[in-house]
Amino acid sequence: MDRDKVKVVHDGQSNLALVEKLREVRNYIKEDVPEWQQLIIVGGFVIDVIKELKWNEQPKFSKRNLKCDEKPVMSCDEICEGVTSAVNHYLSVPYADEFNAAWEDWYFDDTGKYANVETIWDMYDVINEKLEQKYPKILELEKKYFYSDIEED
Repeated sequence: MDRDKVKVVHDGQSNLALVEKLREVRNYIKEDVPEWQQLIIVGGFVIDVIKELKWNEQPKFSKRNLKCDEKPVMSCDEICEGVTSAVNHYLSVPYADEFNAAWEDWYFDDTGKYANVETIWDMYDVINEKLEQKYPKILELEKKYFYSDIEED
């Protein structure tokens, strides 16, 4: 075997972009903000770190055959969505009864209060407005830290 190929430290381990992102952690730590804001900020950091992993170089894995295949176990987008979902769920749990009652009222048209809300996306806007009342500027923070790389139409 060629001695140049028998190494414990090799170029395949290199990911300078990831290391640089990890070094930026102090830019995300904000001790003077409420815990809910800190969760969003740190969640955004985790998402940024995940995006720096070498996704194109990962082997594809099949759960069915338990061997490499065409589809990764999870994609970068799925993992990032998992982070945002977990933080949003945690922040919404104290208000779950209120949010769920509004959603059910709209879905079943119980009271007619949401009769002018036509689509599911419109109802998400209603829920987001309620969330903004609980956590002022939450949507702005999430856009900055969770979805900074998504361009608006």
